[in-house]
Amino acid sequence: MKSTSIIGTIRAGSILFHQANGRSVSRPTPLDLGLVAFTHQNWWSSGFVGSHEGDAYRAVAGAIAQPPTAVSIALIKSDTGDHEHLKVEVGKLQGAQPGDIAEVWLAITEKALHSAVGGGENSGRDLHHAAVLRWLHKAGIAHGNVASAFNGESDLKWDSAWKRANLRVVAFVQEKRSRHILGAASGRVEP
Repeated sequence: MKSTSIIGTIRAGSILFHQANGRSVSRPTPLDLGLVAFTHQNWWSSGFVGSHEGDAYRAVAGAIAQPPTAVSIALIKSDTGDHEHLKVEVGKLQGAQPGDIAEVWLAITEKALHSAVGGGENSGRDLHHAAVLRWLHKAGIAHGNVASAFNGESDLKWDSAWKRANLRVVAFVQEKRSRHILGAASGRVEP
């Protein structure tokens, strides 16, 4: 028997007002802006240097003013515990460049990982990592000016080394040539 649970639906750019700890901020830090500008569609054309705070704010404000493409993801459980499906739906493409190809990507990330370093400049240290990419898969191509640009499922076989409580699923739509991110969604994987 299969069951479906929606694990996330967000709009690209909405992360500007949310820090990693989930707290809302009215004025993000330059680091927050750099991360958003890097992942949002206008970063490539903004050409600002990260230490130029005013340019960063203007670039991000311009990117957020653009309408995002709606993306949603759902985890569809199967009868076996190590195998599931990721379902992704992409709405009408917003801000797509004529002649570019909008690719739909799925990713699994894991947080709370660390490495005990045995040699080199960090010898003896225990380094803690931000989310680490565990799996990346091109789900397909989103097609143009229609209400539902993409609907699809991808198989996912869980690696036994992954800690399910620390996993997130991410879906994003990225133009192949320009590398603009048109929309994204993410959600925590339920244990």
